[in-house]
Amino acid sequence: MNIVICNAVGIDRDGNYIVHSPSRWSFSMKNYDDVFTYYPWELCYTSSLLKQSASHKVKFLDPCLEKWDATETTRKILAEKPDVLLMEPSSRTFREDITVAREIKKRLGTKLILAGQHASAFSEELSREIDYVLTGEYEETVLDIVSGKERPDIAGLYPNGPRPAIDVSRLPWPEDEDVSRLRYAIPGEPNCEYTEIQMYASRGCPFVCNYCASGTIYFSKWRPRRAEDVVDEMEAMANKYPGCEGFFLDEEEHNTGKKYVLALCAEIRRRGLHHHKMDAMCAYFNLDRQILEAMREAGYYKIRAGIETASETAARGMDLGNKFNLEKLRDVMAICKDIGLHFYGTFTIGGWGSTREEDLKTAQFIEDAAAKGLLHDLQMSINTPQPGTPFYKKVKEAGYLLSEDWHKFDGGRQAVVSYPNYPADEILKTYDDVLRHYDRGLYSRNREMFHRRFAETFGQNGWRRARRVLLLRSTRMWHVRLAVESMRKSGVDVSVLGQNRVRPDLGDLRGIEKFYSYGDGHMHPDAIEPGLLNALRDQQYDLVIALYNNMSGQSYENVRKVAHRIADGRVAAVAYDGSLLPVR
Repeated sequence: MNIVICNAVGIDRDGNYIVHSPSRWSFSMKNYDDVFTYYPWELCYTSSLLKQSASHKVKFLDPCLEKWDATETTRKILAEKPDVLLMEPSSRTFREDITVAREIKKRLGTKLILAGQHASAFSEELSREIDYVLTGEYEETVLDIVSGKERPDIAGLYPNGPRPAIDVSRLPWPEDEDVSRLRYAIPGEPNCEYTEIQMYASRGCPFVCNYCASGTIYFSKWRPRRAEDVVDEMEAMANKYPGCEGFFLDEEEHNTGKKYVLALCAEIRRRGLHHHKMDAMCAYFNLDRQILEAMREAGYYKIRAGIETASETAARGMDLGNKFNLEKLRDVMAICKDIGLHFYGTFTIGGWGSTREEDLKTAQFIEDAAAKGLLHDLQMSINTPQPGTPFYKKVKEAGYLLSEDWHKFDGGRQAVVSYPNYPADEILKTYDDVLRHYDRGLYSRNREMFHRRFAETFGQNGWRRARRVLLLRSTRMWHVRLAVESMRKSGVDVSVLGQNRVRPDLGDLRGIEKFYSYGDGHMHPDAIEPGLLNALRDQQYDLVIALYNNMSGQSYENVRKVAHRIADGRVAAVAYDGSLLPVR
């Protein structure tokens, strides 16, 4: 049997690049062809399991990693001539994924298997055209299918009952043959500060937040792997990939078992791997100084935690339960700052029970924490009702759901829920306002350091002779403000190239000679109209400066291309700390 396992389509029909986050939520980015890709871990575990256990030819393909649209994805799958095709569409990616699946079945008669969030939510509907529709956790369900087990005996295959939680220690290490796991780290997830291979020491979450596909559709029971096996995998990846600087433990709740994490940290140190940089998704409910210091000693440099909201009202509405404890959270953030661990928070607005007033409490919390150095960075989302979750059922039954066009279920920039006292346009406004609060906090925290460092480095390489500078808005607005202020102090006339939506945020910023808008979306050479590009060239700027939120320039290739097309060599970058860096 010839089996193809395929991740979601990487570019939708509107030209958006997909960031597909398995078992969580997917979103998209415009004009961003070097967008990062999450490692599709459950598909990859399935691929390894089938290669190990079944006497079939198995091929893994990742259109998100390769940046394939539906046409190219179809072409690549057809070339493999599969008897069976497994895909895991989210609601956000379903439109493109089902187009591909239907075409493959039409052309080759291929048996189709759909798994994941969308398949679990719409099992009955999809079963009318899809050969096998899987619910919940699915690795062993796929193995049963391709091994020829009778349909009534396969747990997790619709309409049969659910499959018991899998023993994750029985699984082989995930796919690293047809794709390199290191490729997912270059460029990596934006808040990974090193080249980090994604790994999974556990599975599941003890919380059942009503908007979360992981806890309500997939697997709420928390299960760790053997610590020794996790460290074996780390060691193998580090030996195979010299470019690997660390590991991003991107599971639901890395630290649910305190004794387990302490044992894992001890094993990492015993094996001499603590020089690698570790970055983990955690909950803060059971973090304390003992476990945080153990993690720091084992090489962890960042703790990521699902904070979600600073509003007790919104927390109740989203069923956060014991996950919500602001006093505990502040204690944990203070310990992290004290011992040198970066703290990253995930936040969401517009959930069940939210109002603008309550979500602005989250905004103020973010600003205060960022200003005090307690919050190093964050993820913001618009709470999106993933089909199959209790939140989806609530808003649909209440008549608050605006659309079931699945490509709009994108928590990065769209709101598909509108409450009587909190309409969708106000949710979008609040989303932008929360990020403005974050910018104010970062501006306050970084101002003194930034101005000092900029003044120290601006005189190098002849940059002080620059009197007319074009600044590329390629990072957050706090960074833009500090860069403009620093150059104004040095007597430089500054113009800015950026997106339409940031124009209002520049209104009170003195020292900007001219603002050029290229539209919206990420900065990309193809996004700059030829007429605007020629006008910028004609200005003969002494220097074009890109903004980097890191020191390496990783993920800024498109920004560099724009800079060089305008200035052809007269290009520099301002890093997040105010340092000026040459751009090649």
